[in-house]
Amino acid sequence: MVAVAVTIAVGIGASVGHAQVVLRGGERVEDPVVRTSAAGVELGGARPRTLGWDVVREVLGEHEEDAAAYAALSDALWRARTRAERGDLTLAEPLFERAFAIAYGSTGPTSVVAAEGLLRCRLARGAHASALEPWLESLRLRRAGLRGDTGATANDRTRRSRVAEDDPWSIDSATGLAPALPPVWIDAPSLKSFPRLGPVQADNHEVVAFETLYRWAALRVMGEDAPFPSISAEALRSPGVRLVRSMVEAQHADADLRARARESLERDIGRDAGTWVEAWRRVAIGRSLLREDDASLRTRGMLELLHVPARFGASQPHLSAVALAEVCAELHARGEAASYETLRAELESLAPDHGAIVWLDNSVGGVR
Repeated sequence: MVAVAVTIAVGIGASVGHAQVVLRGGERVEDPVVRTSAAGVELGGARPRTLGWDVVREVLGEHEEDAAAYAALSDALWRARTRAERGDLTLAEPLFERAFAIAYGSTGPTSVVAAEGLLRCRLARGAHASALEPWLESLRLRRAGLRGDTGATANDRTRRSRVAEDDPWSIDSATGLAPALPPVWIDAPSLKSFPRLGPVQADNHEVVAFETLYRWAALRVMGEDAPFPSISAEALRSPGVRLVRSMVEAQHADADLRARARESLERDIGRDAGTWVEAWRRVAIGRSLLREDDASLRTRGMLELLHVPARFGASQPHLSAVALAEVCAELHARGEAASYETLRAELESLAPDHGAIVWLDNSVGGVR
C-alpha cells in the first residue's frame, strides 16, 4: 500500500511539474514546457518544438510566472495577426511594431510572425524604406528554417495558407526577395533613416549582401558618392543577390559597368517573362539607359520603362509609378510637352499619393 501511495504521489508531482499550455482556440497542449522566451514557448517531450506567442493564450504550472512576462507580447501579436488576416493592416501595424520590437533578434516562430506581419503592413502602405528591416529579419529567420505557424491548428494553418496565397507582400522563397520591395529608390526624406543591420543579421551572408546593395542604391539616388560594395562569393550563390547586384550596378557612374550590368539583366529576361522579376529587370535596364548620353539609348530606356505600367501596373504599382516618373522627366528634358502631360496624368491616376510625383516636380523644377 505504501508503495502504491508513493507511486501515485510521484505521478501527481510529475504531472504538476509539466506545465500545460492553453492555445487561443482553447486546445490544451500537455507536452512539458522547457522554457519561455521572446521566441515563444519551448516544449519538450516526444515532439520538441516552440510555439509562437500568437497561438498561446496562457501557460499553467511551474512556468506560469515566467510566461506572464510575455503576456503583452502574446496579446499584441495575436490581435495583430487576426486583424491582418481580416485585411485590416492599418490597425494591425502598430501591434506588429510592438511585437517586432520585443521579439527582434530572437529566433523562433514569434519572431517570424512579427517580422512578416510588419513587412506586409509597411509594404501595403508604400513605406518601402522602413520595410527593409522586417524583410531582412524575415529572411534571416526563413533561412534558419523557421516558420510562423508552429502550434497552429489545422484550420488555422489552412486560413493562413489562403492569406499567403493572395499576399502581394510576401517573400519569394527561391530568391529571398520581396517582389514589392525592389532596390529601386527615388530621393525622398524616408531614405535619410535607412535602417542598419543588427548583430544577429550580420552572420548571414545573403542578408548582409542585400542590405549593402539596397543601401548603396539609396545613397546613389541621394547623390552621395560611395564605392560600389564588394559582395562575398558565398552571398553570390544566391540568385536573388546576383539579380540585385546587376540591378544596382546598372546605375553605376561608370558607363562600362552599366553596360555590363545591363547585359546581365537582359540575358535571362525571356526566362522571367510575365513575372515580377521581368518587371524588376526592365526598370533597372530602363533607368540605366536614361543615364547614357546617346539619345537613342535613352529612347530605348523609356520603352523599357513603359513596359512596367503597361503590363505590371496592378501587380507592381510602386515600380510602375517610378517608371512613369522617370519617363516623364526625360520627356520634359526633351521638350515633349504633350507626351509629358499625358504620362503625368497617368501617373497621378495610378498613384496619386506616391513620392514619385514629388520627385518629378523637383526634377523638372515644379514646372508643368
